[in-house]
Amino acid sequence: MTKNKTLTIIALLLIVFGGIIFAGAMTTAKWDFNKLSTENYENHITEITENFDSICVEVDTANIVILESQNDKVIVDCFENVKTQHGVSVENNTLSIKYSDQRKWYEKIGISFYSTKITISIPSGAYNSLKIITSTGNVETSKEHSYKNIDISVNTGNIKCQSSATENIKLKASTGEVIAENLSAKKLDIITTTGKLSAKNISVSEDFSLSVSTGKALISETNCKNFISNGSTGDIDLIKVLATEKIEITRGTGDIEFEKCDANELNLKTSTGDVEGTLLSSKVFSCKSSTGDVDVPKTTSGGLCNVNTSTGDIEIRIQPK
Repeated sequence: MTKNKTLTIIALLLIVFGGIIFAGAMTTAKWDFNKLSTENYENHITEITENFDSICVEVDTANIVILESQNDKVIVDCFENVKTQHGVSVENNTLSIKYSDQRKWYEKIGISFYSTKITISIPSGAYNSLKIITSTGNVETSKEHSYKNIDISVNTGNIKCQSSATENIKLKASTGEVIAENLSAKKLDIITTTGKLSAKNISVSEDFSLSVSTGKALISETNCKNFISNGSTGDIDLIKVLATEKIEITRGTGDIEFEKCDANELNLKTSTGDVEGTLLSSKVFSCKSSTGDVDVPKTTSGGLCNVNTSTGDIEIRIQPK
């Protein structure tokens, strides 16, 4: 037997032996991977007694949930690494939660299967502003709370916003899903680089702006002044989206589909993809497809509907209420 074959057999035996030891250890631990962690996590609970009207959360890696308080108390519950506790305080009428890691590099070496979670329980009602910035983690807000302005930014993670704002709402996720439900605002701005987007039962008195680089978007039961969306790759579906002025959608690659939607003016453009759907009122159609079929009503009244696609079909019908 050659030396290389001997070494290969030894290596395989070590792998099998190691697998048996690992399986035995995990069986003893009832396959609870958290028991393999070398980092200790625990809940640190802070009750806030000072008055505030705004919330600002700036953390590195954490799931953040804002809930309605059941006893009118303000409680911040941080499930976190005992070595990196978050700072919780009230500054300038703002409930502030910040992360600061002062560990040396060698103190960061370890194994952990836990996830940091920050749960903020506050009484229902209206607040001034909500600002959340996290690098990695999910964010969820409650429908029981409203704000003047909402600004949520996540690098890697999902956003679920159910809170309304009297002014502006801005939701930004680089990699992750964005969900906006049952809310109202003066302006709504949603930005996602890679991930799905869903908006349902939305009321915006001015512009609803949506930017998607790669991902599918579904917008339903929405009223606004202008709906404006641009994206590189991904389909967009609109269901019962009504704009008093304009619907404008641009896609590089992806289909544009809509059902029972309407606006005074529509501008729809996709380089590679089909455009099809139903509108609630007559339009003057100006439609062009380089290599696809065009099938639209021959109506001569109503607002303008411009549709352009390089590779794809165009099919639109009028379906009054």
